[in-house]
This record gives sequence, C-alpha cells and structure tokens, in this order.
Amino acid sequence: MIEDLISYIKASLSVTRIYPQKAPLDTVLPCLVWYLDGVQRFQSHSGTSDLKDSDFQLDVWAKDQQSATVLMRELITLLEDFTGTMGTTRVDWTTITGEDTAFDGATKLYNHSVFITFSHH
Repeated sequence: MIEDLISYIKASLSVTRIYPQKAPLDTVLPCLVWYLDGVQRFQSHSGTSDLKDSDFQLDVWAKDQQSATVLMRELITLLEDFTGTMGTTRVDWTTITGEDTAFDGATKLYNHSVFITFSHH
C-alpha cells in the first residue's frame, strides 16, 4: 500500500519530494512527509480477510502558507473519495478524517496536514 500510494502521488502531482516521517535537512520545498498511523485487519467467519484499513497522516511543508495550502488542496482533490487501483493495491474507499495547519516558529515553515483512511486489499 505505502509504495503504491507514494508512486500514485508522485505520478499525479508536481511534488516529487516525498519522505517517510521526516524530511532531510535542507530539503527543497515544498515537500510531503507521510506517516502510517496504523493498520486495522479484518476477520471473517473463514479467518483473516485481505481487507485492511490504513490510516495515514500526510504533511505538506512549505516556505509560505499559500504554497502549503495549494499543494494540500491538490492532494485532497486527488485522494478524497478515491476508489480504484493504485499500483497493485485495490482501494475500496478513502475518507478524509481531519485536517490541521500550523506554523513552525523554529524552522519558519508552514505545515498543512491531512489525516486519511484507505480501505484496501
């Protein structure tokens, strides 16, 4: 799921700098940082199902608020209510469960976060 999601975002948006958990120091901005917050696996009467819900946090970092907001809107438009195939992953549905914005005073960077759940096989 993770590799398919990152490949899908890179192929669909202008952002190519996508990092797990933390961007390298001196990264060219804007960039996207992702976190896998958890995976729920489902059981059926016949045992473990291949259906999973994966919860992600996707953070856009930029030098100005407008750049962060524009890129996050593009990301939300791409992923909200997505159904279909990402690489080898079949996505049944997606849902945005929350958003947040922040300014990091230490780095002087703007951040826009989205929390999204993918139900997939």
